[in-house]
Amino acid sequence: MQATGASQPCLGARLARAGMVAVLIAMAGTALLAPALAQVQRVPLRCRLADGPWLPCVMSVEAVGERWRLRFDNTQLSFRHDGKGVVEMQRPAGSWETVKARWSEDQALCWDGICAQGDIPLD
Repeated sequence: MQATGASQPCLGARLARAGMVAVLIAMAGTALLAPALAQVQRVPLRCRLADGPWLPCVMSVEAVGERWRLRFDNTQLSFRHDGKGVVEMQRPAGSWETVKARWSEDQALCWDGICAQGDIPLD
């Protein structure tokens, strides 16, 4: 063996460092996956498009007041709220568009012609 002048860390120290790196990688991966693993709340509602008939639908809430989806009549609409009053909706295979939320006379929450009625989780 040749002397290089630089000391090499002992095998135990190298293994301990490798173990810490593995733990840190595992923790980072868990932190990144946590939102995806969070429980999605599903709420049965009634929905309608424009002045169409009321249909059974399900609101899937990923984060109350921030991200949710409406599923009805083979359609899924995604919504997101920025916390500052701007709500955006995405239709199937479409881009995000800003919509205005309002309460209708029949106590339904509507977003530009898409209405949901029932026990809607708001916060």
